[in-house]
Amino acid sequence: MEKNTYYVSVQANTILEKEGDAAYEFVVHGTREEMDFLQDLMNIKMEYDDASSIRAYIPGMPYHQDMENDQYDESLRQIYAKVYEHGDQAARKTIASMDLAKLGTPYQ
Repeated sequence: MEKNTYYVSVQANTILEKEGDAAYEFVVHGTREEMDFLQDLMNIKMEYDDASSIRAYIPGMPYHQDMENDQYDESLRQIYAKVYEHGDQAARKTIASMDLAKLGTPYQ
C-alpha cells in the first residue's frame, strides 16, 4: 500500500491531505487504512471527552476515580503512539519531549 503525507491535529481531531486546509500539529506518513485507524482513535477520544464532561456537574468526584477520564487518557495515549509511529522526525521529537509519563507512554 502506498504511504502518503497527512497533516494531523490531535486537538481538532483532524487528518488532512492538504497542508493548507487547516491548522495542524504533526506531519505523518501512512496508508489510508492507517489514517482511518488514527481517525477512529480520535473519534473514540471525542466520545470519552463528551462522557467525561458530565463529571463537571458532579461535585466532589475526584479525577482519579473517574473511569471516563481514564478512558480519555488512554485514547489520547494511543493517538500519540500512532502519531509517533507514523510521524516525521519533527513529530517524533515533539512527542518524545512531551511530559506523557502520566499517560504511560514509552517515548524517550
